[in-house]
Amino acid sequence: METKRVKLILLADYTTPPTPDALAKNESIFGHVLVIYLSRRGKLIRMAREIALVEMYQHGWVLAENNFDIFSLQADTVIASPMSAVAKWHATGLHNMEDYRLSIAAVNDCTTAEYFFREEQGFGGIKSIIKGMMHRLRSLQIAKIEAKLLAPYRHILLQTSKDQHLMGQLVSKETASRVVTVPNGVRADYFDLSPLPKNGNILFVAELSGEYSSIAKWLVDELWPEVLKQHPECQLFIVGKGASDSLKKSFRATKNITYIEFVDDLAQLYREAMIVLSPIFKGYGLINKTLEAMAMSVPVVGGMAAFNGIQGFQPGVHGEACKTKSMVEFVTAISQLISDPVRRVAMGAAGRKLLQQQFRWEFAVDKLESLITAPNDA
Repeated sequence: METKRVKLILLADYTTPPTPDALAKNESIFGHVLVIYLSRRGKLIRMAREIALVEMYQHGWVLAENNFDIFSLQADTVIASPMSAVAKWHATGLHNMEDYRLSIAAVNDCTTAEYFFREEQGFGGIKSIIKGMMHRLRSLQIAKIEAKLLAPYRHILLQTSKDQHLMGQLVSKETASRVVTVPNGVRADYFDLSPLPKNGNILFVAELSGEYSSIAKWLVDELWPEVLKQHPECQLFIVGKGASDSLKKSFRATKNITYIEFVDDLAQLYREAMIVLSPIFKGYGLINKTLEAMAMSVPVVGGMAAFNGIQGFQPGVHGEACKTKSMVEFVTAISQLISDPVRRVAMGAAGRKLLQQQFRWEFAVDKLESLITAPNDA
C-alpha cells in the first residue's frame, strides 16, 4: 500500500530509434522516458569479442553519443529486462550494481539453453541440423558470458522451473541459485471472453522472420495439405510479421490459407478459432501463444515443449501434445478435435481453468513486490 516512483529508461538502438508516437504513449503512463542510445560494433569485432568471452555476438553494444544527466539515474532498485537490456545496460558503463540496494535481471529465458536446444526446434533439413550443431558448440561460449553478465544481479527472473534447472546445468549452479521463477501473465480479459468458434477456423500465430519461419514452411507445405484431405472445409489463419517473399508465396499457393501480417488485438482471432497450432519443440522457455489460446478456452495442438512451464498439464486433457515432429501425429490430433466438438469444448474449458491458477499478472506482481520489499540481507 505504498507509492513508489518508477523511472523508465529505454536502451535504444541508434539505427532504429523509437517513433515519436510510441515514445509519447509510454510517457503518458510513466512520465518522461530517458532514452539512452547504443550502436552495434562491427561483425568481425563482435565475433572476436565472443571468442574472447567478452560479450555475445548478437549483442555487441557500445554507447553512442548521449546527452543525459547521470544523476537522474539514481534509484533504490534497478530492474533490467530482457537479456538484451542487461547487455545494453552493461555497455553503457553505468552498471555499477553497488549503487543500488537491489538489482534484478528479468531475462525470461536461459540464453545458453536457447543455443543448446536450437537444433531440436528446426524444421529446415540438413542445413538446419548443421546450424543447430554449430549453435550447440557456441553454447559453451554463451554460458560463460551469460554467467558473467548476470553475476552482478541479486535476483535473476526466469519464466519456468525448467529454465532454472537448465541454468544450473548449462551455466552454473551459483547463477541458478539466484533464480526466481516469475512466469508471464495473460491479459485478464482473456479469461472472461467467451469463445465464438467459426466452423473450421484454425490459427497459427508467430513472428515469422526467425526460428518460426521453417516451422511455418513445414506447416504450409506438408501438414496443412494433409489436414485438408480429411477436412476440406477448414481454413488456416497465419498471423505474424516478418515472412519472407518465398514464405508468402507458399501461403498464396496453398489452399484455404489466410495470411495476416499484423493485427492490433488478437483476441477476436482467438475467439473465432476452433484450434490453435503451436508446433514448438525447443526445450526451454514459456510459449505465450499457447498460454493465450488456453486462457481463451481454445484447445492447443502442439509439441511437448509448447506446454513448457504449465504445472499440472496433462496431455489429452488440457491440450494435445505431440511427442515428435511427425506429420501423421499432428494431423491425427487436429482431425480428432475437429470431428469431436464435445471433447474440443471440454479441453478448452480445462485448459482455461488450469491457467487461471497460474498465469494471472497479479501473481507475477506479488512475486516481484516480495523481492523489492524484502530486507537487504534476505
